[in-house]
Amino acid sequence: MPFCLRKNLTFAKIISKGSYEMSKIFLSIDFTPSNTTIYREGKGVVLDEPNKVLCQGDYSDVKILGFGSNAEKYQPDQFVIYPVRIDGVDSSEQVYARQMFANYISTITKDKPNANIIAKFSVSCGASQAFKKTIRSLAFYAGISDIDFVPYPLADMIGCGITFDDFLCCMLVDINTNNTDIAVLSRDGILDAVSVNVGTQNFEQAIYEQVKYRCGLSLESETVNDVLCHLGSLNNREAYELSYSGIDIRTGESRMAKINSKDIYGAIKDFYLAIAKTALNLYSKQPPEIRENLNIQGAVFCGRGSNVPFLSEFMGERLRLPIFVATYDCTLYGLGKLTKNKGLFKRMMKKVA
Repeated sequence: MPFCLRKNLTFAKIISKGSYEMSKIFLSIDFTPSNTTIYREGKGVVLDEPNKVLCQGDYSDVKILGFGSNAEKYQPDQFVIYPVRIDGVDSSEQVYARQMFANYISTITKDKPNANIIAKFSVSCGASQAFKKTIRSLAFYAGISDIDFVPYPLADMIGCGITFDDFLCCMLVDINTNNTDIAVLSRDGILDAVSVNVGTQNFEQAIYEQVKYRCGLSLESETVNDVLCHLGSLNNREAYELSYSGIDIRTGESRMAKINSKDIYGAIKDFYLAIAKTALNLYSKQPPEIRENLNIQGAVFCGRGSNVPFLSEFMGERLRLPIFVATYDCTLYGLGKLTKNKGLFKRMMKKVA
């Protein structure tokens, strides 16, 4: 083959490869039964929506009107479907889940409609095969060509800036929406891990019931989340109050009521005790040399449920370990790092396997 022709073919391959790389979109997705959060490389967090589908009509002839936050407020002749569950998607609601997720993906990739979409999904250590199958089905329907699953503790570890090369071992506790993942990590990867069915969804339901019982008030989900953020203290020695608006369960009318932090403590305390007990059991199972290192390195708490005042003191008293709390979304940040660095991803996942 003439040299000039070989040179032109080589140049064409380089251009082709460059165009292929430019046509890729890399996504990091935290997909839970209640919420979808998506990080896009180069753009940051591009979507954070509840998994809701707004519909109208009867079940024999349903019209889809909106998804996510657009389904928050609806008319009397409309209804909301929550299509995703911990164990996957019910076959009767599969069409709603697929259209919802496809809508989310198309919304954030409309600038490159023909791009090759590659995604990494964070999953709980205890995620069922049915739930993973649900994610694969939704992803391929939405046009995602290549997906990988990353355990929460691994993504959190990378997101927190911890690497396998600069520490001996530590414990990581991710309190997310539906459960809590607790793992012992070292330079060899995830040494041991357990998942407990306690998450912020439990906290919020308990707060809703507590306020309903104590104040005779029914709160909207956004208000309950605000109560958790501002009154969800794990310190029972100091009490303070804040006023919130809700619906009186007797009259059906809107009114204000003062909510006490001690009542919220009573609602959420047992859940955090369950997390502490599970973490302590995991610690006790480790060999002496691992426990010795954990006594020095301590435990890192992250996830939505970690942003509670006095968490460090509460857990420190029960675990007898140094406690550190991450104040940002380690999961998405870690997934983003793994997405950008293919070598790091292969090395980390090889250690997980």
